[in-house]
Amino acid sequence: MVEPTQFGVCEMTYKGGAVTSGLPAVLLKEKHYQQYQNIVDEAFHQMREELNIRPFNKHSFTLMDLEDLRQNCFILLDGDAIVCGVVCGAGEIDSIVVNTKYQGQGHGRKITEFALAELQKRGASTITLSVTKWNTRAIALYQSMGFEITKEAVAHGVNTMDENGHWHFEFKGEGAEIMRR
Repeated sequence: MVEPTQFGVCEMTYKGGAVTSGLPAVLLKEKHYQQYQNIVDEAFHQMREELNIRPFNKHSFTLMDLEDLRQNCFILLDGDAIVCGVVCGAGEIDSIVVNTKYQGQGHGRKITEFALAELQKRGASTITLSVTKWNTRAIALYQSMGFEITKEAVAHGVNTMDENGHWHFEFKGEGAEIMRR
């Protein structure tokens, strides 16, 4: 079974100044990987369902990506519980996620500030992030922090069901380049 879908996406570029952060975020360790994967799946479930990105309950990285995550994924812990996390790529902030139990408490802003400070410390001269237009709260947050929308597009994708009944999503076309970064 093949099912096409499309949705608006934005690339945002940070236009603010130097950022410092005292957030005690730490690199993701293997012992927290499954918890992190579950938090990402849960936090992105509603968006995936509303944008018809299948499977709705699975947004996660795979274990093959663990080595890259160990070097670039930062998490904030409350005891042994992950509060929020972010992946800091080459001049890019990716996968900002806040555990649903901790949402609405300013953790999205704090982890984004941390990522800005981390990327500036690494020498990034330009810092971008990508967000679906559906996520209006995140867009407003990022704009309040000094990000500006620098590119907009429509992302096209295809949901396919394999022979075992499992859904897979693949980006296609122009908007895919914004979301794949």
